[in-house]
Amino acid sequence: GLPMKKIYFQLFNEKKNLSFSQKLIFSIIIFSFLVIIVESEPTIKSKDPQLFFNINIILSYIFLTEYLLRLLTCGYSKKYQGIIGKFRFIFSFHSLIDLISFVPSLIFPGLNETFLFRIIRILRMLKLAKFKDRIPALKNISLVIDKRKNEILFSLAITVIIILFTSIVIYLA
Repeated sequence: GLPMKKIYFQLFNEKKNLSFSQKLIFSIIIFSFLVIIVESEPTIKSKDPQLFFNINIILSYIFLTEYLLRLLTCGYSKKYQGIIGKFRFIFSFHSLIDLISFVPSLIFPGLNETFLFRIIRILRMLKLAKFKDRIPALKNISLVIDKRKNEILFSLAITVIIILFTSIVIYLA
């Protein structure tokens, strides 16, 4: 009914300005990323590892709640109406990024310390991509990346080659 439609407009707001819910999710994503950065410093994390564990679990449940609300209300969009629309939503780029960024933390909470899980949590930053059209700085970054993707890919390839070469030299030394 009406409350779900209000939730839909808060979560799927396509207007120029972000809705309150979108600003809140944006802030939580940034906070999540800051937690990952702070947590990566062993001297800070070792003081209270349970605190970081709890924060990550709470953030994962917040992202789960947001995802479920989006899934429940996505049918108000013509693009996502009906069962096929729900599947279209579930398998959309942003939804898959959302799932990848929080589901592993909920399924395997004890493995949050592995390198792979940290990388997966960093994928939460990709959730910001859905705001790129309404935040000028993100829009500019995406335009620059799009215009210069060949140079960026070439630089990345050179970097990987240098790292591999250096690793081989260090291994053989």
